[in-house]
Amino acid sequence: MKKLLYTFLVVSIIFSACEEEDAAPANTNNNNSGNAQLFREIHDQTYWIIPNEGVIIKFSITNIFSAAWATSTDCYVLEETTFSNITASNGCTYPAIELLVITEDSTHLVFQEIITSGSQSPQGDPCSGHITNITFETISLTEIKMSWIEEDGSLNDFNLIPSTQTFSTGSCSNIFWDFTGFFSG
Repeated sequence: MKKLLYTFLVVSIIFSACEEEDAAPANTNNNNSGNAQLFREIHDQTYWIIPNEGVIIKFSITNIFSAAWATSTDCYVLEETTFSNITASNGCTYPAIELLVITEDSTHLVFQEIITSGSQSPQGDPCSGHITNITFETISLTEIKMSWIEEDGSLNDFNLIPSTQTFSTGSCSNIFWDFTGFFSG
């Protein structure tokens, strides 16, 4: 009889433990909840190359990404930030340029490049601003797709593959000191 009571007690404890586990709410949020890692956490300190372009991209949790050309020692970093009064190589001065991460989950990193309308010196001709969404999407363990749409509506997309070539980000400059914007047309 004791053995039968003991068996019922053990079985009831096991079932009550299972019920508690089943009662826990399922986590369906794709943003960094629970133990889910974000795109830049998963790819932190990894290097990827756009084969036909010779551009190497390094992901990091400390910035959006860094980029370098395989045939050059120049490198650039894109950080989540706002710049004021940037004069670009085309002579346009833009009151503000902003880089902003808008979505990040385990398989996607989407950020915006927001360039406000400016004017060209010394004539004062207008320079149009724009907003561009840039997306990195994990396709597989060995492929990431990078895409954005130009102002004219044309799609740019590139497939990145893992790279054995690396670069130091210690002397990278910010892209906006040299260009109108990384993704401007």
